[in-house]
Amino acid sequence: MDKYGYLKHIDKFECQKCGNCCRNPGYVYIGLDESETISKHLNLDHKFFLDHYCDLIMKPRLTLKTNEDDSCIFLKDNQCMIQEVKPKQCKEFPFAWRTKDSLDYCEGLKKLQKQYEV
Repeated sequence: MDKYGYLKHIDKFECQKCGNCCRNPGYVYIGLDESETISKHLNLDHKFFLDHYCDLIMKPRLTLKTNEDDSCIFLKDNQCMIQEVKPKQCKEFPFAWRTKDSLDYCEGLKKLQKQYEV
């Protein structure tokens, strides 16, 4: 049995808006251009945005800060507050990248696996 056979159908993935990927511990890396886009979207001064919503990891890499529970700082009431301008890393999940545990927490991948079990 091919445990990952369903991934051949990743183009049929539908986000279930469970917010679990936004609660999963890890870094959300953003580029300077993305930080400018997000700060404009939030009507914030760019320096203020960088100081309050980003961390500098191994200069010059920026990451979004997280809440105490490791969830994304922009996850509120299970909704992404920056959905329209979310970072490339978020847009690419789970198409271009996944963690080894993605199937354990992503309801969309679980649904896809169930539909295309091999």
